[in-house]
Amino acid sequence: MDKTDAAEVRRMVALQTDAFHSPAPLAALDGMARKFFEAEVLSEMQKKIRFNPDELFASLVIEPTNPATISGSGSKVIGGVEVSYVGQKDILRLLEPGTEGYCYIASMVVAPAWRRRGGAAALLAAAEAAVELWDERQAVLHVYQDNIAAVQLYRKQGYEIVLQEKKGLASMGRRPRYLMRKRW
Repeated sequence: MDKTDAAEVRRMVALQTDAFHSPAPLAALDGMARKFFEAEVLSEMQKKIRFNPDELFASLVIEPTNPATISGSGSKVIGGVEVSYVGQKDILRLLEPGTEGYCYIASMVVAPAWRRRGGAAALLAAAEAAVELWDERQAVLHVYQDNIAAVQLYRKQGYEIVLQEKKGLASMGRRPRYLMRKRW
């Protein structure tokens, strides 16, 4: 992603918002809740762009080969994924002893009109290529347990479930996730 292109950053934020926003329990409040969530996604994206060095963070995008096929905003971005090198202690304790950090794949999203065309697989492959460029040999990601297509994609590409959040989280308004890892 071109970090200096505000329109491209906004398009990624819109894609992530559309993909990850959970509707508010009261429909009348959903519009406001969505706006707050979008502001949070934008704020987090701006922090990542500003404070993460390029050798520890990459935001990769996918664009159509024919930009004329994009309608609406005119943006060429139809999907994206983030890769970063991090060392969160709660995840490190689940990895091999002595592991100081790991590559984390996050926020993978493909615009609805472009799904089921291989975009997610291409993004995952690009993220894994970034991991290899950083001389790392494992990647970790979270995925919602109810996102069957994504779970199947990750399993097909060699990811294994390391941790399964309790389904009881759903009763608290939070979708349970799997923590998955691939080593090579």
